[in-house]
Amino acid sequence: MRITFKVIMVLGLFTSSIGLAKTLNCQIKINDDVLTESQVETKTKEKVFISQADSIRAYVTEKVDDIYTLEAFVGNEELRIYSEGVLPTSADRLVASLWSRNTMADIECSLRK
Repeated sequence: MRITFKVIMVLGLFTSSIGLAKTLNCQIKINDDVLTESQVETKTKEKVFISQADSIRAYVTEKVDDIYTLEAFVGNEELRIYSEGVLPTSADRLVASLWSRNTMADIECSLRK
């Protein structure tokens, strides 16, 4: 019994340290029109390309388990957008937004159901 518990603990620590892949559903919207929809697989501490729409290139990084950073590079505006949040369930979502006089852009991701 005691050896089994130790083996389970060691395996649990090992699997949490390697970071299991998770799948996110992401989309880029400009002026409320969905321009791209994609599924991306993340692993802890790896920056993953989501998609590109117009001059927006979007990426997601899982910093630690369930904590994500969204990044977007907007070429024609020469700016970057960052958003960070927790996605513990598929009901949660992470959004990075930009508004200007002419453009409203949203990059949104959630865990795949």
